[in-house]
Amino acid sequence: MEDRLMTLAYFSYAHRAHILRGLLEQAGINAIVSTKTVLDCADGVRIQVREKDLDAAIKIMKDAGEEYNPEEVEKIENK
Repeated sequence: MEDRLMTLAYFSYAHRAHILRGLLEQAGINAIVSTKTVLDCADGVRIQVREKDLDAAIKIMKDAGEEYNPEEVEKIENK
């Protein structure tokens, strides 16, 4: 189960996701940045990490000044 991808965050702008991905990868955490689409229209950029890395990724995200909001992630994932 620890290889399952978990969505860490959504961003309106791709550059913020790529900056966070860089910080995660510097810490040895593989991260995937992808565009979420709804009805063939871009609906934000998500960043995903392996489930086993989620806690460490949340800490890095918070240290970078980004807010971790699991409720918002779940709401967007279920659109």
